[in-house]
Amino acid sequence: MTVQIVPHRILIAGITFQFTGLAPGESDGGGEFFSQELVVPPLNLGALKALQGRLQNMQDSQQSMETLCDALEFALARNYEGVPRWLIEQTIDLGNMGEMMRSIMDISGLRRKELEAEKKAQTAPTTGSISSATS
Repeated sequence: MTVQIVPHRILIAGITFQFTGLAPGESDGGGEFFSQELVVPPLNLGALKALQGRLQNMQDSQQSMETLCDALEFALARNYEGVPRWLIEQTIDLGNMGEMMRSIMDISGLRRKELEAEKKAQTAPTTGSISSATS
């Protein structure tokens, strides 16, 4: 099974995550490993309306994980065609679940701007003076 994820011409800004998973295999049970960075934009109004009741009742449960998968499908569809559900399901884990939820709920863009500012601060070269001792 070959995965073909096609980005739309212009990507909507969001938070980038590495999506990785093992494609469902053929009859032999073996599948192809897939890994790609994808930009997860915030949900649009239509998706929020569709998921509103489920999003408000999010808890630590399997139903909440399904809601998050559905929300990620809606969000990723804004930027890409062909993102398979199995890839979303295999990428989400307890370590990144909260961050993914925050990214798709980033209506105002404030969280995204905060993360971008943190990244810039971490990668910005530091300037300083080097002094040498003189006798």
